[in-house]
Amino acid sequence: QQREQEREKEHAEKQKLEIERWRKRAQDLRVKVADWASEKEERESTQAQAEIETKRKEKHRRKIREDAYRQKQKELLKNWHETQERQKHDNEERRVRELEQQEAESKLGREAKEKRKRPKSKHRQKKQHQQPQQQAAAAAAT
Repeated sequence: QQREQEREKEHAEKQKLEIERWRKRAQDLRVKVADWASEKEERESTQAQAEIETKRKEKHRRKIREDAYRQKQKELLKNWHETQERQKHDNEERRVRELEQQEAESKLGREAKEKRKRPKSKHRQKKQHQQPQQQAAAAAAT
């Protein structure tokens, strides 16, 4: 009986040790799981932070590109307006020159017309007066 009691006692101790080992193993696993969860949370947090930073940088780059595009469009529009103004000015100058040229030509035309209207010299008048008489005489002679 005593031997059996010792065996039972040993068996009970072995079970106790086994239960303690399983408890310790379970506790170790819980610690590992907690560590893994913590590491996973840290990785996810780091990744989320990196994504936020990437988005922030991309937004900044996009803003720079858009600002540059807007500035370029502004300059193109300014150049277009300057070109339009220059063309308008050039057209006005050309119109003024054409009007001045037309005016000068019409003035020359008037002067030429006035020259034709001026009385002819007496010698010329006499010569022209004699020509019809000579023509009439020549016609009568034939």
